[in-house]
Amino acid sequence: MDYLGSNRIELYEDLDLHSIDSNNNNNKDIPKWYDIFNHYYKILGIVSIFYIIPAIQYLFLQINNDIDLEKCFFNHKCHTTVYNMYSFNNVSSNIIYLILGFIFLAIVSISTRFIDNPDSIYHNKGIIISLGWSMVLEGVFSSIFHLCPSETNFQFDTTFMIIFCCFMGLYLIQRRRKNLVFDYYSCFLFFGLLNILNVLDLKKELIHFQWIPITILLLVTSFKITTNIYLGRLSWLDSCRQSLVLLKQWFLQPKSPDNLAIFINLIILNLVNITSLLLCNYNNFHLSTILLLITIMDNSIIICYYLFMKFYHQETIYKTNIVLFLLIIPTWVLSLYFYTLPTSDKSLTHLESDKLNSPCVLFNFYDTHDIWHFLSAIGMFLSLLFVWFMDWDLKNMSIDEIDVF
Repeated sequence: MDYLGSNRIELYEDLDLHSIDSNNNNNKDIPKWYDIFNHYYKILGIVSIFYIIPAIQYLFLQINNDIDLEKCFFNHKCHTTVYNMYSFNNVSSNIIYLILGFIFLAIVSISTRFIDNPDSIYHNKGIIISLGWSMVLEGVFSSIFHLCPSETNFQFDTTFMIIFCCFMGLYLIQRRRKNLVFDYYSCFLFFGLLNILNVLDLKKELIHFQWIPITILLLVTSFKITTNIYLGRLSWLDSCRQSLVLLKQWFLQPKSPDNLAIFINLIILNLVNITSLLLCNYNNFHLSTILLLITIMDNSIIICYYLFMKFYHQETIYKTNIVLFLLIIPTWVLSLYFYTLPTSDKSLTHLESDKLNSPCVLFNFYDTHDIWHFLSAIGMFLSLLFVWFMDWDLKNMSIDEIDVF
């Protein structure tokens, strides 16, 4: 038994693709194994179309009726008005998400031309395309939000950042696997629930009860992710039953679990998630802060685990990827630092929020929140480049020939 990874053995039963013959190139009606992942960005496109309708309505309402500054939570100590657009600096700083997002999508399109094997893991690009578009959409909707930051349009600012962070973890887990860890319906249902809780998080009258659904949702999701990775995609009842069976076996006859490396990694992830949840609960953080903290930490742990497993299996790691990895860490640390320096707060009264206002810190034009935009966009871009080219040494190998971890 190879305790540090399964050597070319799929970790869970093929419940979705068992009828697909990935080696049959003669019948064009039979889809390739990676085609199923294309549903992610297609559904993302559909969701974004419907999501942009209220955003455009809100935008037209602001343009036609002039923005009531008393209803918006601006940083009055650092703002620039351009064509009646108050706080233009906060709006314009979001363009970096669009620029870097489109650049990354172009890189994906160009780089795939150098891949000859149709069964390479690099043809599993449906989720990475979703990540690129999530970055672009974050820039679009965050710009709309910053025209008049308030509780009314708060969801525009956070939705696609949440989706991006969740997609990143899913892509890292899904990368070497043909089978779905999570189907696209469950993923987008989860995104919707998170968005609802994120909006409710602004209501002070719910502040004593908000942690109940947040805690339940995140713990249940963490359990389901753990069982899907370790046991395979089972029903909820079978997941619970099988988990109890394994716990009983380990208690009565202690032994090293199968796929030890994956087991240890999942234990670490769950401990980090639970600890972060408790700390955020104790300090009464906003849900958006919790999700950013947990997802960034989870993705960091998964990346470190992935690199360790590549070393263990003696796969090549290019120097460029090492440089990217070393750049990602300080970029995200700095971006989170500036994220924790709010210049306003929609959940407070205007008088309380104005006390958080701070002077411009860059070119006498941008404030600390703009720097968060710049650094987080750069961090997202570097992270996308890193995970995309992480297995470039395997670009022409069949997915059936590589180790799964």
